[in-house]
Amino acid sequence: MTKNVVPLAKITVEKGLQTGPFGSQLKANEYTEKGVPIVMPKDINNGKITTQSIAYTSHEKSLKLSKHLIRAGDILFPRRGDLGRIAVAQKSNEGWICGTGCLRARLNGNVLPSFIHQFTQLDYVVKWLKSNALGQTMLNLNTEIIGALPIYLPPYEEQKSIATTLQTYDTAIERTEALIDAKERQFGWLHNTLIRENSDKWPTKPLNSLSQIKKGKQLNRDTLDDSVGYPVWNGGITPSGYTDKSNTASNTITISEGGNSCGFVNFCKEDFWLGGHCYAVENLDASIDPDFLFFCLKANERRIMRLRVGSGLPNIQKKDIEKLQIQFPPIDEQKRIAHTFNTAQKEITLLKKLADQYRTQKRGLMQKLLSGEWHVKNKEVAQ
Repeated sequence: MTKNVVPLAKITVEKGLQTGPFGSQLKANEYTEKGVPIVMPKDINNGKITTQSIAYTSHEKSLKLSKHLIRAGDILFPRRGDLGRIAVAQKSNEGWICGTGCLRARLNGNVLPSFIHQFTQLDYVVKWLKSNALGQTMLNLNTEIIGALPIYLPPYEEQKSIATTLQTYDTAIERTEALIDAKERQFGWLHNTLIRENSDKWPTKPLNSLSQIKKGKQLNRDTLDDSVGYPVWNGGITPSGYTDKSNTASNTITISEGGNSCGFVNFCKEDFWLGGHCYAVENLDASIDPDFLFFCLKANERRIMRLRVGSGLPNIQKKDIEKLQIQFPPIDEQKRIAHTFNTAQKEITLLKKLADQYRTQKRGLMQKLLSGEWHVKNKEVAQ
């Protein structure tokens, strides 16, 4: 990234680099429940300003902080902490206040804010900020450091073409994530409709009368590998490593015994090693469909988590898992319910893979386009 590279200070207006107000300028007792929003680093997520937990102050107070007011196109950087919380203000953020924990950069007319928005999402930007920040325990930025940030700046028309190309991916990702959210809410509705609302009509038995509960065995750390062999499950949504042997067959339900994932229910589709902090639910009775039992236990995950005992490192004891009461319909109805859940889960999984593909494709394009290695002409990528 050498040609067409300029420091950020060179593409800002006069006095365009500005820290947020000091605490003495905006005191805690001047915050209000409504009024003019104050943007802090916590309010910046995925390059956007969010308002879920944003603070406010009065309109009268905002007039006294006029040099800290935000305009569309301003770049907001954090002054400390998570240096990746960078946003470009939109039209809807006009007149809001750049908060105490932020720094503002106001661009001149030769720079397209949407291009800079994409540029600040590069891993390179955060790495550069971290390597140039002050402090060791808590990294800190100031206007001098921010002003020195190297920016690749092609001609204005090419900025527009690059921004448009990358925004196409942003739109695709947002639409896919909206579909995922809708499907997951639908999945929750299915849980309520097919299991929770009907379970009172079904017979009930303790889990140990329908299966055997096996406690796992801890492996020596020296036998673990990062990526090769059988997965080692100790609870949680990802394996804790891989090993060259297995102790549990595929299509087995696991329940985490302790730790941060205590009570988490998983369904392992391949042979695996059952770790020492996990239980396996195996050797199911013929009256129980394994897929149905998994979704049934998943629907009751919070109930399982309430079985935890102990204070320092809470855990779930085997005897309590065995006594867990399971309600279940006839096997044919179990299979029908499980099929419905599996179909819905596959749709969600495919959508998540699609969103990941879009992100991967966009990251690859960003590295090429925002470094000048590739150029965009007439909205087409040309090498």
